[in-house]
Amino acid sequence: MRSEDRRSSKGKNLGFEIKGVSDELLEKYSQRSEQRDRAIAEFVESKGHQPSDNEIAVLVRESRADKLVEISAAEVHSRQTARLTPEESLTLEQIREAVRERSETQRLEPESAAPSLDYAKQHVFERVSVALDHELLTEALCHGRGPDRLGGPER
Repeated sequence: MRSEDRRSSKGKNLGFEIKGVSDELLEKYSQRSEQRDRAIAEFVESKGHQPSDNEIAVLVRESRADKLVEISAAEVHSRQTARLTPEESLTLEQIREAVRERSETQRLEPESAAPSLDYAKQHVFERVSVALDHELLTEALCHGRGPDRLGGPER
């Protein structure tokens, strides 16, 4: 799913993607969406109709495997990196290095957040008269990440 497609039917942003990470690699690590789609297909086959939003929530919850609570963070990382091809590993390392270089040369000044905060206030409070802090900050962060570019090939 491309970043511009990552909005729910209610217009909420469902997340973001890191520029330079291929769609193929995103799909490779998106096992939950594959499990969800499989559970929905099985539901449709057995019931003969599309599930409601509530039924989808139940299907997703029931199709989730138990978490591996006994596994360490280092083991999780090891298992994840073992799934990468050498090319994928190199691409991710290049992205990581670009971020490191950028963070060394660009420091965020508090006043640079002001335009995003102003936008967030205007955007959020044009729809509601009361909002939670995290809603305002979420909108400011979403707005502020727009102009950031790491370089590299366009996706």
